[in-house]
Amino acid sequence: MLRIFSRVLLLLTLSVVSGKGCLAGGILHAFAPVVDGRSIAVARATILLSKTLITVSESSAEHRIDQTFYNNNDFPLTGVFLVPMGTDEIRGSPTLTIDGVGADFELLSPADFFGTLKRLTLDCKDPSLLSLAGQRVLVVRDVKLGVRQQKSFRLTYHKPCRLMRDHEDVLVRLDGERYSRGPVGELEIGVRVKASRPVRAVFSASHHISVFREAPHRCLAVVRHEGVPVRRHFHLQVLYLGSGLDLRLFTYRQPGSDGAFMAFILPPMTVATERQPGKDVVFLLDSSGSMGRKHLKLAKRAVTFCLERLQPGDSFNVMVMGTRVKKMTAGLIQATENNVRDAARFVDSVEAVGGTDLYNGLIDALELFKSKRGSAAIVLVGDGRGTVGITDPALIVEDAVRKNRLGVRLFALAVGESPDMVMLGKLAEATRGSIARCSESGDLAAVMNRFFGSVSPARAVDIALRFENVRTQEVKPHPIPDLFGDQCSVVLGRYVNLHDTVANVELKASVNKRGRTVTRSFVFPEVDTRRPYIQTLWAMRQLAELVERSLLKTSDAGIRKEIHELAGLYGLKNPLGPRSGRKAVSGRERDPDLGVILWTLKTSRVPADAESEAFRHENAKVFRRENGRWVDVRYVPNMPTVTFRFLGEGYFSLLRQAPEIGAYLALGPHVTFLHGNTAVVIVSDR
Repeated sequence: MLRIFSRVLLLLTLSVVSGKGCLAGGILHAFAPVVDGRSIAVARATILLSKTLITVSESSAEHRIDQTFYNNNDFPLTGVFLVPMGTDEIRGSPTLTIDGVGADFELLSPADFFGTLKRLTLDCKDPSLLSLAGQRVLVVRDVKLGVRQQKSFRLTYHKPCRLMRDHEDVLVRLDGERYSRGPVGELEIGVRVKASRPVRAVFSASHHISVFREAPHRCLAVVRHEGVPVRRHFHLQVLYLGSGLDLRLFTYRQPGSDGAFMAFILPPMTVATERQPGKDVVFLLDSSGSMGRKHLKLAKRAVTFCLERLQPGDSFNVMVMGTRVKKMTAGLIQATENNVRDAARFVDSVEAVGGTDLYNGLIDALELFKSKRGSAAIVLVGDGRGTVGITDPALIVEDAVRKNRLGVRLFALAVGESPDMVMLGKLAEATRGSIARCSESGDLAAVMNRFFGSVSPARAVDIALRFENVRTQEVKPHPIPDLFGDQCSVVLGRYVNLHDTVANVELKASVNKRGRTVTRSFVFPEVDTRRPYIQTLWAMRQLAELVERSLLKTSDAGIRKEIHELAGLYGLKNPLGPRSGRKAVSGRERDPDLGVILWTLKTSRVPADAESEAFRHENAKVFRRENGRWVDVRYVPNMPTVTFRFLGEGYFSLLRQAPEIGAYLALGPHVTFLHGNTAVVIVSDR
């Protein structure tokens, strides 16, 4: 038993996920009120506001955090305010105010806080706080919150920071927001970067972000939500590289398994004084009754947004697809102020009625392009479902490609209750365009900025990667799409090697009709557990590919089995449904949600978009619910096992020596998690 226990501790120590930890929200932990000698169960305080602003400069990172809690119980609450501060050095002393008044606090080391953590957990018989193990924690005691009252906290502090590398990882812990369990009224996280080098890319695999570029060396990344539960911490990756075509690569690999990599392909930066060539754009708006008033209103806002961002050298037209196709004007017109204003009025007058003549809408739009003077694009806004005339998706795509003699790119913005993402995706892929989805709940400005930024001349085409001295497999996407604007491409794949390997990766592309070659050296390590989202993103792409193959081969049980196994291993939504014998479906008989799920698997850079509600994701682990127990999906019976009693001395002894398992223990009193070939089993009489 002791030998297995020691081995588990060693494996747990080797699997720590690193990152630059930053605070976002603290936890308001309330004690149960006692009435007539009995403890009364109360709901956790609601978070009305959680707002974090981090300013990263060459020498320091400034943090300012605001939180407002609300007591919706019929009893006043008394408790403690706990703020995880990570393990990084803090410059000076933090400043804390409660309702605008300076407040006293303790800043406890991980060892000093452990006793407090143990007492709080034993007192409420709830392991939810155990994710704080191993953290330095700011503690405010004897916090009182009256019935139907709120209390606001503001914390500011500085951490030293040196931008020595070509990238920066920012981790903003959202322990308090996750602990509250209910929806957070307003969540906002902003990371402002002020660097001496160009900021080439800003990437988040945890949340959808809006990026505002203030200058080549300055940018602001923001995530905003209202009334949404918070389930994961915020991760941000900032890349600093030169101004030309470039490449950056990151890896993830668990001991004893193949590795996964994620490569960022970065286009040449846009020069402020660089004259942008004019573009020809035809907006194709679906006005059918199936869109409904709500979705048509959103589609019209999206088209108007794009119209307002046309440049004086651009030409355009607006077409409406109903039972018949209508044009704003006979041909392309200049994007003058008056013409754009008239187009906005034309769009505003559109009503949802009739069917959708998608086929003739596409063909008529292609016929408007008489010559290709630069960038030519069709922006299709709708649900992608033809209901009038020729409606066969395969024939629509085939004829659109055959009649696209000038190489016009199609950019699809999917709007509607259940848009046909497969159809729209095929149109975009066949014309080397792109696809995005716009919904009421999303940030329209953020989606449209990213989307319309791609409706521009490609900055790099004919992109290819070549790997030397390392064996790669299942690299996706293939072919690599063109680069538009300042947006980067993300390439995912697997790699196999027996030890740490330094390998050259060669990037080739055509920039301004001239060939460019960039070669970079990267380490493909034997073990690297810092970025578990890389393997999940790869699994999403692999799952999408398998599903597309299954739609063509409905009788192939082997493919369906592989889909179920892959979805279960990574806790992803299964487009084919539960493994209850349901057959794969194809054509018009398929589940209307399948296209949306498939598109998400193929394109999303945020794994949470594709994660199934039937699983729980903690750090690099996926847990499934099994007979009232959360079980690591990699667990198999007959593994070497070590068992601990929930809240027993051995339980806390294990946590003290391996605090990183706190996130797994916090799942509940019945948990099984795996490290190496050993399973740790937590049992309880509860």
